[in-house]
Amino acid sequence: MDTKSETGRFGGDKELAKRFKGLVAFTKKTRTMLVHVTNKCNLRCDGC
Repeated sequence: MDTKSETGRFGGDKELAKRFKGLVAFTKKTRTMLVHVTNKCNLRCDGC
């Protein structure tokens, strides 16, 4: 991110731009996961 786009995006707040840049860097390293928790068994086994 260059300074000119940060100024426009965050209204000149350089601290907010710095925090946002750190957040973007962090989220690039994380993965999302969706898990459905139910009482129904989804395993294909003989014990259920």
